[in-house]
Amino acid sequence: MADQITREKVRALLDGDLTFQERVEATNRLDQKALVSRLTLPREISRFHQVEWATLCERWGMRLLGNANADSLAVEMPDGWLLRPAAQGSLWNLLLDGRGRQRASIFYRSMGSNATMYLDSRYSLFSHYYDPTDHTVRIISAADGQRIFHEFGRVPLHYPGYFSEVERIEQLGREWLDHEFPNWRDPFAYWDLEP
Repeated sequence: MADQITREKVRALLDGDLTFQERVEATNRLDQKALVSRLTLPREISRFHQVEWATLCERWGMRLLGNANADSLAVEMPDGWLLRPAAQGSLWNLLLDGRGRQRASIFYRSMGSNATMYLDSRYSLFSHYYDPTDHTVRIISAADGQRIFHEFGRVPLHYPGYFSEVERIEQLGREWLDHEFPNWRDPFAYWDLEP
């Protein structure tokens, strides 16, 4: 597979018909495929979580195998865990556990920046539009992964005081999550609970 990726990359980069942006995108896609096939994870974990690699390996049941390169670590994943490209674009990968739940998202870009892993908590406050094609009503909800399970409120876009109302409802949502799931911000909490 690595030889095929190298040949494709060389062909794409040497093809005079590609624009610079197309060359960057082709390189990113091919480097992403290599990242997924090698079972490597970024050395950098988002500062938001302040988690060390030793803790991550212990809590997730991974085994650190060593350095894959300057920016990535080689790991042995628990049974059933996998790294796959995200649907939204070529610069993101998702780390899924053995039940198919997203545990982390990884921003990977080979040209100009390093990869960063963002850990996901099981429960989260989710702010979204009622209809993705019509951004006139914002809904604030609690989510278990991608599954919305409790709605806190809706705010029409043209509502007077829109931003303060969204913040008020989001605060209600945070308070509810704090009460129902006190450790909801912890990326290691609640994964052993049944949905």
